[in-house]
Amino acid sequence: MPIDLTVILNAHNEDVYITRTLISIEEAAVFAANLGISLELVIVLDRPTPKICEITAKAQPQGFKRKQVIQVDNGSLGLSRNDGAAAATGEWLFLQDADDLISYNGLAGLFFSAQRHGPHSIHVCDTLVAFGLDPHIASYFDSDVITPIPFFNAHPFVSRICCHRSLIAQQPFVDLRLTRGYAYEDWFFNSEALAKGYTFHSAPETIFFYRQRANGLLRQANTISARQIPPSKLFEPAKFLRLAAEGYARFKSDPNWRDRLVPQQTDVNNPVIFDLFLAANRIEPQINWMQFVNSPKYNNLSFSDVCVGVAYYELCQLIGVTEFDDVFLLPFLGAGGAERYLLDIINELNAAGATRNVLVFLGQSGHVSNWVSRLPPNVTVVDFQVLCPDLGEDARILLTLKAVEACASRARLHLKPSPYAHAFAHRYLHLLKDCTRIYYRFTDARTFVHGQQIGDPYGFEFVSTLIDEIDIVVADNQLVIDEDRRRLGIREELWHRLYARQVARLEAKQVAERVEQAAPAIAWAGRLDHQKRPDLLPLIASRLYDRQPELTLHIYGKPVLNSFSSEALAAHPNVRLHGEFVRFEEVLAVKPMCFLFTSFFEGVPIVLLEAAASGLPIIAPDVGGVAEVVQNGESGTLLPSLADDDAMADAIADAIMDYANNPLLREQLAAKALERLVKRNGAQAYTSCVSEIFLRKNG
Repeated sequence: MPIDLTVILNAHNEDVYITRTLISIEEAAVFAANLGISLELVIVLDRPTPKICEITAKAQPQGFKRKQVIQVDNGSLGLSRNDGAAAATGEWLFLQDADDLISYNGLAGLFFSAQRHGPHSIHVCDTLVAFGLDPHIASYFDSDVITPIPFFNAHPFVSRICCHRSLIAQQPFVDLRLTRGYAYEDWFFNSEALAKGYTFHSAPETIFFYRQRANGLLRQANTISARQIPPSKLFEPAKFLRLAAEGYARFKSDPNWRDRLVPQQTDVNNPVIFDLFLAANRIEPQINWMQFVNSPKYNNLSFSDVCVGVAYYELCQLIGVTEFDDVFLLPFLGAGGAERYLLDIINELNAAGATRNVLVFLGQSGHVSNWVSRLPPNVTVVDFQVLCPDLGEDARILLTLKAVEACASRARLHLKPSPYAHAFAHRYLHLLKDCTRIYYRFTDARTFVHGQQIGDPYGFEFVSTLIDEIDIVVADNQLVIDEDRRRLGIREELWHRLYARQVARLEAKQVAERVEQAAPAIAWAGRLDHQKRPDLLPLIASRLYDRQPELTLHIYGKPVLNSFSSEALAAHPNVRLHGEFVRFEEVLAVKPMCFLFTSFFEGVPIVLLEAAASGLPIIAPDVGGVAEVVQNGESGTLLPSLADDDAMADAIADAIMDYANNPLLREQLAAKALERLVKRNGAQAYTSCVSEIFLRKNG
């Protein structure tokens, strides 16, 4: 006689629970058999305990036409389900674990639902009763109500499914044993089935009783894994846009439709539901109806934040079916040296023909990304501040992951130090092993305490923690490379120095002319943030005014990361505040005799390269990689970095007066700085270095 439905029971070490599970299955099988359904039981023992083997060998549950017991050595629930499906002879399959129960009408309800909807359908009980730890009740709407959108960041169904045998034959479960990597073979299986066009249906007034225990697989997966499924075809942009279109339109046209359905829950006072509880309670006393009258109640529309799925739909609209060769994770794209450094890399990769399309994520809010217009035409920008301003960091890094998996799975992945990129990397970078994962090291923050420098661990600690997940570390100065290698002592080959690209603005023979035409002006340009020590500027202005009042300090820039009051500066008669600048040519307009740089900590500042390229002698403190541009007495004036503001201001004022009184010194230093710049930062050197770092790996 043909078998209508095979129950595949997976077991491992559930010695104390499996007898209750078998009793529950037997009651459901007898109920179904009395309705004319022929059933088979396949028990799959994966590395079982001796007691499990003994119990299952003796078990002869009523209601089944046939019983099989197979033993496997998988250590994997997904693979063991595949083995059970291969051994099954039923047209339909129901998956059951050895510690859970099913209502006595469950098998019949699932089978009749399957018969109604046909082989391209999947069926679940319409109610889940979670007992043991964290007791609650969940109700399940069909997939036409759910739509694919909630699948993005949560599983809106369960692993205890009834499906046609052909589905598992075509789409076996994947092996997702407990690791730091991907998890949830059931969520992945159901997502893949939805991508194939399968529909999900809940069998009315049936219950799956789910035992929650401290060492259960789901809780272990939630603790150990990345809490994400492998890349699913469902989230490929073209497919998601097609399958989720109706749900997206419904949400956008009536944002409250979901809220109206969320209150709909299983009625525990329904006589049928009450009777199913009583029957289950006779098998498992923990399933106590009284406990569930006031327990939390959910449904599968309330499991996930639909707004995240909606944001992914809109992200898919933005990126379309494009495949990306390079992906940049940036906090924002404002006007700054680090931003220009990365823009130059994009342009150089374009010029080399090494990248067809570039995807740039801007992950943080609260900053203006006014340099987006500088990006070349083959760059797609996803600005989360615009796309989903109300979503937090967890949602943004998940959206980033799914987009990279879908359309940049083998790309070069560039991470600029920032809370957004760091959060993404800590959570998901180990999943993207096929990408070339590149981290940028500019400098480590430092400040003075009691006259001594204290270093911040931010960038170094990131590299130290994730060194096994990083393929390339790119630094704009040698100092940070040397310090990292000294402290870590391993994998020295990861670090590569890429000096910023800077083309000379004049020829060596023109330096003398620029010095001759210079006005009694000193230029300072940068962010008016704490790092740049803007508090020194009023002190310097006062000292210059006392010595040579016509010397004017021209300040270009504005606060970006923290506030700085310019009132103290504006009060000085020899200070001109020019505000934000877009290009260094604006600084040159006042014909400065020299360029002044101040900072607590640095990599290699772009403004110093701009100044050297423009024939300006430089005065700067010896911090970070500044000494790789400014060599004292040779290519500029490099001052000791002093903690005391007054002492630092005195030293800077003295250096400015030396320049003011000695044009020949300015000419000699500027000419040497220009020569050094051409050799180390010029177009030819830069192109060669970019090719060596980025293209030898995956170009």
